[in-house]
Amino acid sequence: TRSPQAAAPLGAPALGLMAQEQVLPVGELTAADVERLSQPGFVPQSAEEFLAHARLQAARLPDVVRTEPPRPPPLWDTEAAASLGFSRDDAHGCPPAHLPDEAWAAEVEAGFSTLRSYLEQLQVQGVGSKEAGRRVPVPAMRDEEGWHRFCFGEPPPQPPASPPTPSGAPAAAPGPRGGHPPPPG
Repeated sequence: TRSPQAAAPLGAPALGLMAQEQVLPVGELTAADVERLSQPGFVPQSAEEFLAHARLQAARLPDVVRTEPPRPPPLWDTEAAASLGFSRDDAHGCPPAHLPDEAWAAEVEAGFSTLRSYLEQLQVQGVGSKEAGRRVPVPAMRDEEGWHRFCFGEPPPQPPASPPTPSGAPAAAPGPRGGHPPPPG
């Protein structure tokens, strides 16, 4: 059996449990209109014809349509692999020597856990909030030291001072090869 909505005449309000108005009413269709809209290859010439054609097609659909779920694409494209000279037999799993070890996996997981906790803490503090009064002041965009302190809670490490030379004279500036004399030539 068809629902009252599907049985409603074209151009008339559809009746279900409650009356509904058409958002874009088409108006009443004559038998000649239905015949013309039903022709194979019909191309609508106006928005009204398109809407009437779409509603006519929808009215002809059953209430329940049964279909198979879409199948996922194959993991191995046989034609493409064959054109490249490969077969499924050529595909092997990752060699055990290249798999990550448990310590590495635990370290990465711990890093993500720490990051998640830190992000939750920032959210509680109001970082990123649009509410007035909950906004946290952040450093200027180009303030590298300020951002380091903001993100890590401490100033960035200072580079070690160059040690004095044995004679007390300042050390010479490093050459093009990291302090080595230039090659002869």
